[in-house]
Amino acid sequence: MTEPVTHIMHKARTQLVLVNGLDRLADNEIHSAFDYFETLQDRTRATFVYCGTGAADIVHEARYGRRRKNLPKAVKGTVRPDTQPVLWAGAIDYGDDWHSVVKGFDDDLRLYDHTPGTIVKMSRYLHKRTGGYINTLSDLICTAAQDAIETGTETITRPLLDTIHTGRGDTW
Repeated sequence: MTEPVTHIMHKARTQLVLVNGLDRLADNEIHSAFDYFETLQDRTRATFVYCGTGAADIVHEARYGRRRKNLPKAVKGTVRPDTQPVLWAGAIDYGDDWHSVVKGFDDDLRLYDHTPGTIVKMSRYLHKRTGGYINTLSDLICTAAQDAIETGTETITRPLLDTIHTGRGDTW
C-alpha cells in the first residue's frame, strides 16, 4: 500500500498531513503505525502533525517505547497539554526548502557585526552539520550567536561554528 499512497501524495504535492484519531490505535498497533507514518514522511518529505485525544502521549510511546508518567490532571476550563497537536518533524532535504529555512535564520539574526547573507552562504555546510534537522540548526545558530556575544565578536563565522558540537555525530 505504501507505493500507491506515496505516488498519490507526490502527484498531489502533499506537504502537510494531519493525523487525528491516534487514540483509536490499539496498543499493539502503535509501533507499526508510526513506522508506516515515518516511511511515508521519508518518501514524501511531507510534514506530519498528530492531533487528538492523548496525541502527545501516544507519539511519546511511539518514539521512546513507553508512555509518559505523571501527566497533569485536567482542570475545568483548561486544556491538557497531551491534547494539543504534536509535530514530529523529520529532516529537510538540501534544496530550496533548506535554503528558505537558513535564510529565515540569517534574516532574524541581530548581531552587531552580522552581515546579511553570511549564514545563507554556509547553507551546504549547515545542512551537513545538522543532517537537515531544524531543531539542530536552531541549537547550532543560537549557541554560535551566544558565543559571538560573549566573546564580543558579534558575528557568526565558520571557525566559530566548527567549535560547537550539535550532538548529531558532528561528521562534517
